[in-house]
Amino acid sequence: MRKSFKATLATTLAGVALAAGVVTAPPASAELRYNLTIKHIGIFVADFCLLTSTSGNDRAACSGNKAAGGGETFSLSAPYNLGDEVWLDVNVVWGVDRKRSIISRGAASGASYCTVSGNIAALRGSIRCDNGFWRTW
Repeated sequence: MRKSFKATLATTLAGVALAAGVVTAPPASAELRYNLTIKHIGIFVADFCLLTSTSGNDRAACSGNKAAGGGETFSLSAPYNLGDEVWLDVNVVWGVDRKRSIISRGAASGASYCTVSGNIAALRGSIRCDNGFWRTW
């Protein structure tokens, strides 16, 4: 019995998603999701936003303000298509924002966990992810 093209495509996308480890495999009619876990250990209050080429600003996944220094871990999920750029905006309250920190240029190299740290008094911060991405500001 032969599979339809749609069933074959869904199976292929699910296999790619599982191999990448960061994209949720949806039913054939649903959109893909990019999932990121963030640990905030910075000495600053910030709103974290996960964006993809697909989500743009209109459908960004934002955390709301996260308190300083608590070591809180939380997850964000944004709409995603294979090959999208994925980035994290760190919107610091009373400080210097970090915009468009690109953490993935496709699912194969994508981060699934990032730690954000820094000190608002020194106006310094960093993002370090499990895929080797590291950026300071």
